[in-house]
Parts: sequence; C-alpha cells; structure tokens
Amino acid sequence: IDSMNKEALEKELEFMLQHLRYLSGEDKTEEVYQYNLFFFAHLLKYPAILPRVALVWTSIPGVGKNQWLNFIKNIIGQNYYLSTANTNEVLGNFNTSLRGKLLVNFNEFKQNSEQTSQLKEVISEEWLNIREKHKGDMDIKNCGRYVMTTNDKKSIQFEFKIRRYNVNRCNPITASDHFKFELNYGQKLHANASSIWVQKCFLAYCRKYVDVPKNYNFETNRVITDEFLLMRSRNIPWSIRFIRYLYDKKITDRMTGRQLYHTAKQWLEEEGEKFSLSLQQINEFGDNHSIRLTDQTYLHQNQQAIFHNPTYKQKAYRLDM
Repeated sequence: IDSMNKEALEKELEFMLQHLRYLSGEDKTEEVYQYNLFFFAHLLKYPAILPRVALVWTSIPGVGKNQWLNFIKNIIGQNYYLSTANTNEVLGNFNTSLRGKLLVNFNEFKQNSEQTSQLKEVISEEWLNIREKHKGDMDIKNCGRYVMTTNDKKSIQFEFKIRRYNVNRCNPITASDHFKFELNYGQKLHANASSIWVQKCFLAYCRKYVDVPKNYNFETNRVITDEFLLMRSRNIPWSIRFIRYLYDKKITDRMTGRQLYHTAKQWLEEEGEKFSLSLQQINEFGDNHSIRLTDQTYLHQNQQAIFHNPTYKQKAYRLDM
C-alpha cells in the first residue's frame, strides 16, 4: 500500500468513496463530499485537533450511514469509537462514555432543548468535565468528532445563529429496491467496510493525498445546504414564526389575549408543532410585541413592537400590517 499512488488507491477505494458521495446527498453534492472527506481525513491525520463542528446526516432508513461509521471505527479501533442512541450516556449527569473517544455517533439522535448547551460544549470545548458516579469529576482533553444520524427531520434543536453543524440529507438511492436486491449493495458495502485491505487503503489515501490542513477551519467552510436552511428555519423562535403566520393569514382583527391564544393553538396544530403554549405565554408575547403609544419616539426606540394596542389595560391586540 505504501508504494501505491493516488490513482491506484482511488481505484481500490472506488466503492467506498462513491458511498460517501451518496451520503453527501443531492444538494451541493461535491462540496458536501469534499467537506465530509476532509472531516474524516482530518481525524486520521490530526486526531488531537478538534474540528469544533459536528456532522448531521438526515435520511430515510437503510442508506448506509452506520456502515460508513463502522468503516471508520474499524480503522481507528473499537476503543476510540462510541455509537449510542441514548443521549443521556453523553449529555446526562454521568458521561464517562466520552473518555478517550475520537469519534462519537449519536444514532437516531433526538435532542431536547435542555441539552442544547451541553451539546455545544462537547462539540466545541477543548476540555471536557467527565463526571463518574460515586467518584470525583475530572477534566480531559476533548478529541471527539461528533456525527448525528437521524431519520427524524425535527430531531435536532439549535440556536438560529448556530455554526456548529454541517447538515446534509443523504441520497436515498442506496435504499432503493434496485440497489438492495439487484445490486446486492448492502452486502458489498459490508464487505468493503469490513475489509482490512480497504481500511488500510483509505488510511493511506487520507494521510497522503487528502490535502486538508492541520488548522482547517471547519466552521467557516461549512456547506450551507437546503437541509440546513430547513432545519434552521424550524429553530427560529416560536414568536417570530407565529408573527409570520399572522402576516401570511392577514389576521388584522383586534383580538383579546384569549382570542390570540386560540389563534396560536390553531397555528400549532396546522404546523404540526409538538410543543404547547399557555395563555400566560401568549399574553406575555402580546405585551412584548405591542405598540402601546403612537408617539414617534417610542416607535423609533421599540422597532420590534409590531402589535398595535390602543386598549392596553384590556389586553387587546391588532397586528399592524
């Protein structure tokens, strides 16, 4: 293998590199493929340097996400890899599973809002606080790369301006009947991922021919895919999305707080949102976005106030189009 040139290695890796292209989706495929290849090559070349960005792969079931990660696991070794569907194992009160890991797969990842800051910490912080049951805490060097694989479009919550994720939707073609039954794609993928020869070829290829710098900035070079924009739009604060709904529906009639509350419930149902809002939250929402005076100075200083409220004491609101 050491004597093989780039073309010879690429010939041996043709199947696995094509599979990584399939995992890179149908939107900006080559850009995403290059980013994903850099991500794993950087792990194999500079395992102690944190990329500070996680990969998010969304797809239908059966496209081969975990097979690829098992391929990387076979190269780095089982002791340095963690795949878990239990987020508490990593983000809970006790997180010793992270100790010594170079690659962590959040399999079928489902995150709640309380885990957002913890997730940001494990992705980006140079040092991690490891908490072990019945023992003291310890700080360890964080060398983990994180990959989140999910079939659920609404599984990941993050701040609207987040810069810690590179998101793409995998190409579903490998889960088609043609690939599964006529091409025996799954068996070929397993054979390649399990082959020590292919593993060593990929290691040599990444170290010798994938030109990813040690200080490559994964954050600024993220590929902004349609899937990322869609996921980000789902994480816009609910108040902004509700205001947009009122604008789209052209709801300009005066509403009391309770009427606004019932309109919000209708919006949640139409959008298929899984959270609920209380009457108190809606009243606070109305108060926080209300124009209570017509004074131009007030309007200039409170440009976020878009509800007209001529009868503030009675909490009546009218959307000012």
